Amino acid sequence: MKKIMSLFLVLLLFSSAILCVPVNAAAENDGTFYYELSLDKSYYIIVDAIPGIKGTVKIPKEFGGLPVKEIGYRAFWDCTKITSVKIYSNIKKIGEYAFGACSKLSKISISDYVEYIHSTAFNNTAYYKDKANWVSDVLYVSKHFLKADTCISGNYQIKEDTKSIAEGAFRGCKSLKAVVLPNSIKDIHAFTFYGCSKLSHIYIPEGVESIGEEAFVGCKLTGIHLPSTLKRIGSCAMSVVPAMYIPANTCEFGVQALSGKIYGEVGSAAQSFAEEDGLSFTPITEHTHSIETVKHSVASVNTCGITYDRCTVCGDIFSYKVTAQKKPSKVTMKKIENTQNGISLTWKAVSGADAYRVYRMASGEDEWTVIGVADNVFYYDVSVKNNVKYKYTVRAINEAGVGASNGERLTIKFVSMPKIKNVANTASGIKISWQKVGYADRYYIYRFSETVGKWEKIKRIDGNKTFSYVDKNVKSGTKYYYKIKAYNDSYLSGDVGGGAPGIVRLSNPKLSSVTSTKSGVKLTWKKVTGADAYIVYRKTGSGEWVKLKTIEGGSKVSYTDKTAKKGKTYTYTVVASKYDTYKSSYDKTGLKIKDKY
Repeated sequence: MKKIMSLFLVLLLFSSAILCVPVNAAAENDGTFYYELSLDKSYYIIVDAIPGIKGTVKIPKEFGGLPVKEIGYRAFWDCTKITSVKIYSNIKKIGEYAFGACSKLSKISISDYVEYIHSTAFNNTAYYKDKANWVSDVLYVSKHFLKADTCISGNYQIKEDTKSIAEGAFRGCKSLKAVVLPNSIKDIHAFTFYGCSKLSHIYIPEGVESIGEEAFVGCKLTGIHLPSTLKRIGSCAMSVVPAMYIPANTCEFGVQALSGKIYGEVGSAAQSFAEEDGLSFTPITEHTHSIETVKHSVASVNTCGITYDRCTVCGDIFSYKVTAQKKPSKVTMKKIENTQNGISLTWKAVSGADAYRVYRMASGEDEWTVIGVADNVFYYDVSVKNNVKYKYTVRAINEAGVGASNGERLTIKFVSMPKIKNVANTASGIKISWQKVGYADRYYIYRFSETVGKWEKIKRIDGNKTFSYVDKNVKSGTKYYYKIKAYNDSYLSGDVGGGAPGIVRLSNPKLSSVTSTKSGVKLTWKKVTGADAYIVYRKTGSGEWVKLKTIEGGSKVSYTDKTAKKGKTYTYTVVASKYDTYKSSYDKTGLKIKDKY
């Protein structure tokens, strides 16, 4: 038994030691990055980074006398202090989740020479989450197409000069019907269009050399054009395609790469593949095209119209033409103003725009910053500071690109809204008090009443030392609303949309008499217009007022205090009430009486 226990302890200690070894312990490092050799030992792959790495990361060009060519799976995962990264031309591949969860990573520079990026490489970074970086539901990093939102639909044209399309970039875009690929790409990576169930055709331009594994699985392709430059079709690249012409240069086929009828050159690899896989093969020289013209129209949210001739027999596409959607024209601004919590911009709608990119430049800055993308013709900027001047401009955007910027720049200084602290009835009127706004030159007070039916400016208070006002021009029984605007250097603050909570003006109830009777002390007072109840208070000597009774009904203007004791002196006062919500002020002196009975 002791031997068994000793063996158990040895194994336990051994396993603990293994668990304590870092994941990157076997990798070489330079004090900042951890590296592993490629399988052919011709280059290095970055697989990890030191804990606490922060700021701007510059990916090295070589290590140990060999080039660095890849950034591996989760290499910088959860490096939350990284803010920017520069990736040079030596890097050819950026792997899955390479920079995932780098929550502060907001600036990314990638060389045009990167050949492969996984669509998850920058998931949950500040760059990925910033809506301003998504143009019409797609995200680019430098000239690399990273990701399309699954809501994208209809016809989509990937812009020319795009250097790569990330693996899985369009995965799950179930409403995508047609795609126009640029001439600048060389590879369609694995899973690129996986699950795009409405994608009916694809014209792959000359220059493309490879189609990756499961690139078109789940698509309903009725027509596909493969270029003469195509060399490889990956494993299970497509679901059932009724028929397909495969050019002579295509020499590599994954297992179950295709299905349906194959058309090609006699003696080509396509013929051998078809025969080995039990597919029907027809020499292209023995085939006569049956042409139909297919048109995909331009929709308001899509990039382009597409027209092509398709052979109904072999599925090949000819005479492919794209009617590109034009870039939208410049935006005409309508209005800029301070609001309750920020600055509001509005502009005129631009024909052909799918969204609008909003730019801002604060005083003291010399560059425009993109602060957001709006789907409509308005935008609220809430990331502003009191007493700071801002300039704004807006550009319309669609899938075709970014339109001309607005020549006009709108300028405003943000002035914070005065917060109303209290609105209450007093003996002489309604008193409004508010919090001070820094740098304000004056305040304007506005009032809305149910009888007038509109907002009126009722008072201007100059300076920044007075923060209350009593509105004496009010009538008992009428409900009033108030709002206040601060003024600073010719700019007005915003205000509460509907004003502060309303208040019903209730005048002070005026006590007519207080008499001692055998039944108790009897109080009478004059009716207050608008009141639906009265509250009677009593105190002895210099003590606190104590609530005695709430008298329901606005017409009941008397009350007998049966709890009064003979020989004691009391002071009484009355408060008018409405809906048990609004209260009048009261006579703070009250009427004093000594009970005789």
